[in-house]
Amino acid sequence: MPVAVRKSRLAMQGQVPALRMELGLSQEALAQALGVSSRTVARWEGGAATPSPLALTRLRLLAEIREKARRLFKGKETEAWLRAPNPVLGGRPPLERLRAPGGLEEVRDLLGRIEWGIPT
Repeated sequence: MPVAVRKSRLAMQGQVPALRMELGLSQEALAQALGVSSRTVARWEGGAATPSPLALTRLRLLAEIREKARRLFKGKETEAWLRAPNPVLGGRPPLERLRAPGGLEEVRDLLGRIEWGIPT
C-alpha cells in the first residue's frame, strides 16, 4: 500500500471518535451510516484496524457533511438541524437519514442546496 494512502487512512482513523462524538452518533449508528459493523468502528477507534478504501470515502463524506453543517448553522443550531425532522428527507431528521442507504449523499446534497439558496 502506498505511503500516502496509509497516512490518509491513519489520519482519518484518528478523526473517527471526534467525528462520531460531534455528530452525536453511537458506534452502532456510525457503523450503519458507513455500512460496516459496530465492531469494525470499535477496532478503528482502538487502533486495531484502519478503514477500507470504501469506508474511508464514506468517512470523508461524513466529515464534509459535518463541516458544511457547521458553516451553515452556528453553534447549537447545527445539532438542532441534524436532529430535527426535515420535510425534504421525508420527515426524518438528517442524522437518522444518514443511516439509510444513500443517506449520506442525500444529506450532503440537501446541505448543498441550502448553501446555494435553492428552495428545498
